[in-house]
Order: sequence, then C-alpha cells, then structure tokens
Amino acid sequence: NFPFILPVIIFCSTYLVYHAQRIGDHYLLDKNDSAFISYFQENKIIVYLLSSISFVTCLYGLFTLDIEKIILLMICAFISLFYIRISFTKKSLRTLPFSKPFAIALVWSIVTSALNERTNFLHHIDAFLFVLILTIPFDIKDVIVDTEEEITTLANRFSSALPIILMAMASIYCAFIHTFWPSYFSYIFAILYTCFLFFPKKEWVYYLGLDGLIILRFIIYLYQY
Repeated sequence: NFPFILPVIIFCSTYLVYHAQRIGDHYLLDKNDSAFISYFQENKIIVYLLSSISFVTCLYGLFTLDIEKIILLMICAFISLFYIRISFTKKSLRTLPFSKPFAIALVWSIVTSALNERTNFLHHIDAFLFVLILTIPFDIKDVIVDTEEEITTLANRFSSALPIILMAMASIYCAFIHTFWPSYFSYIFAILYTCFLFFPKKEWVYYLGLDGLIILRFIIYLYQY
C-alpha cells in the first residue's frame, strides 16, 4: 500500500532544506539574498513555526516509513543541501564540472519514482532522463552567471552545439518512452521542446514553457491511462 504520509514528508523536508540553505548562507557565511532575507525578517515567527511543524513531521516519518525510503530521503536531503554549500566552505556540488543538471535530475528521479515501490527500473530511468533534459537548458539561462563564478557547465563548454545535442537527447528520450509507454506525449514533447530551444531566451520560455511540460505530461498521462 502506498504510504500517503510520504508526500507530506517530502513537502516538509523540502521546506526545511530550502530554508536551511537560505538562512545558513545568511547567518553562517554572511551571504545576503535580499528578497528572501526581507521576507524572513518580516515573518520569522511563521517561518520558525512552519519549520518546527515540518521537523516534527519528518521526525514522525523516521518511525513510520521503512528503512529503504528513509535512506533515499536522506540521500536527497544531503544532495540538496550540498548542492548550495558544503559545510562552511565556498565549495558545493553545483561547482563541480557539468554536475548541476545531473544532481537535480537524480533528486527528482528518487522523489518521483524510486520512493514508489510500485515502479520499476525503467520508471527510474524515465524520470531521470525527463528531468535531465528539462534542466540542461537552464544552464543556458544561467551561462553568464556561471561563467563569472567559474562554474563549468554544458552551456559554457558546448555553447553552439548544445541545442543540437539537446535535440538528439530529446529524440532518444521520446523513442525510449514511446517504446515502453506509447503516448501522445512523446510526440508533443518532441515538438514543443524543440520549439522552446530556439525561442528567444525569455524567462517565460524556461518557467512556463519547459517547466510547463511537467504539468502537460501529467495531464496527458492522466487522460490516456
């Protein structure tokens, strides 16, 4: 049986990790994210209250979930925390060459697939590749910032060839999912993804276009299956 407490624990742990990243950077490393810190200073009581509730919920999960799910959740938590900062150093997982999209895809694939015992290895591959293909274009969006911070990404290493590489990856991915789970989505994804790659690089292309494909996939699969 699917443990319905699991998505609640995932939500609460995500809340804790996100605020630990931002608050830790501010207090421990004197890094000022003005938008978040302004919100935090004005809503400290709410943040601490929600963080306490989230912590208690996660603690409850330690006594209700099986050990395999707990280990997977802890792996996701450590990857998420170290993605921004490793201890008190300036190093992080995102500073490792080409690691940004792969770290994100790994966490997403664990949370959306590996934690569900009714899925199999093909579902894990599907989830990983889907998020990886959607995440790599965000390296293009951040290429100036990453170059200034001396972070080696696919975008600043293979800038001119990257759209072609992504088109090839998307084609292979669509062939893969259509082989095992025939769906209209494989065709729609290939067309829209290719279009978004060659749109002018506006914010909406990334957040409404590429991220919107996640919602579109859910709607199509829900209708078809």
